[in-house]
Amino acid sequence: MYLYHTGEIWRQFPQLVPGIVEIEGINSNLNSESKLSSWFQLAIDRLEQSSESQLPEIAAWRQAYSKMGLKPSKYRSAAEALLHL
Repeated sequence: MYLYHTGEIWRQFPQLVPGIVEIEGINSNLNSESKLSSWFQLAIDRLEQSSESQLPEIAAWRQAYSKMGLKPSKYRSAAEALLHL
C-alpha cells in the first residue's frame, strides 16, 4: 500500500500526521455493538458537555476544511459525520 500527499498539502498543513489502519477478519457475521457501546456512551457524554464544534478533534478538522476553502458545516469530516449516525 502506498500513501501520498501532495507537496501543497504539506505546505499548508505541516503538522499533518497521516496514518493507515489495516483491518482483517471483518465479515457480515461480526457483532460489534457490544464492543462499541462504551465508545458511543463516551461520545454522548462529551456532547452533553459541549457542542461538537468545541471538541478538539472536530475543531481541528473544521479549521483544516476552512483553510482549504470549504465550508465545514456543509462538508463534514469523517469524524464529525460519525457523530450523526
